[in-house]
Amino acid sequence: MNAATQLSYREYIYLIHIVFVAPLLIYVGYMKNKTNITLFNVMLVLGVVVFLYHLHKLYKSLSYKQRTN
Repeated sequence: MNAATQLSYREYIYLIHIVFVAPLLIYVGYMKNKTNITLFNVMLVLGVVVFLYHLHKLYKSLSYKQRTN
C-alpha cells in the first residue's frame, strides 16, 4: 500500500463501525424476539444511522485524500 491508499486512524474507526458495530445493532434490532419491541426498533434505527454516518465519513475522508494526491 502506498501513502495514498493507506487508511488513517479515523478511517479504521469508520470501517470498524461499518463492518462490526452497525451490523450488530441492525441484527439485534432485526431479531426482535423476547424483548420490548420499542427497544429493538430503536436499536435497528440506530444501527442504520451508525452505518450510514460512518460510511459517509469514510467516503468523504477517502475522497479528500484522493483529491489532495
